Amino acid sequence: MRERPEPTHPPDQAERGVWHEFIGDFRLVAGLEGATRAYDSAEKVYREVGNPNAHFAEGPIMSVQAIFSTTVLAAGENEELITKSTQGKLVDWLEYKRENLPELIDNVVSSDEWNLPE
Repeated sequence: MRERPEPTHPPDQAERGVWHEFIGDFRLVAGLEGATRAYDSAEKVYREVGNPNAHFAEGPIMSVQAIFSTTVLAAGENEELITKSTQGKLVDWLEYKRENLPELIDNVVSSDEWNLPE
């Protein structure tokens, strides 16, 4: 097994939760078990670090939010879902995503036309 290189700068503590979110998102999309466990781990990290405000314009959280935003658009849903998703603290964001992302993914997958940007 390869050793991981030491990071040049350690991630902030909330960023650790984002990586759990990625795992949850990919498990959800792939239809694998364990998405809930990964999201629970992310929530635990967010609570441990004081549940900071979500800053979606920077770092890995931007990528996690982009997955959600792209899915909203591909499903042809109201863009207001994106605006609502970027409000509040990280635990609020995670709860909002957990409530909405599964149905959005189902809508995209079952659709014959994906509403992708040109």
